[in-house]
Amino acid sequence: MKNQLNASSSKTNDTLLFNIKETVKIVIKFLGITTWIVIFGMALLEIKQYYNIDVIPGVDTSIEEVYSAVFSGVSQYF
Repeated sequence: MKNQLNASSSKTNDTLLFNIKETVKIVIKFLGITTWIVIFGMALLEIKQYYNIDVIPGVDTSIEEVYSAVFSGVSQYF
């Protein structure tokens, strides 16, 4: 009887440990993909600003205004 309880609790612990490892892997992959998307977006905005590319001429979107504010704020320190 005790052997059956030990075996079932061992299987439960193994399954729980496997689930935790898989969850950590998924979170790390999500954070990595999110980081690359942000870096890619910032690179596109930098290229857009450097070459003065306007999707709608004469109109600054809120994303461009935020990027300009962040870039000017960070550039003061470098």
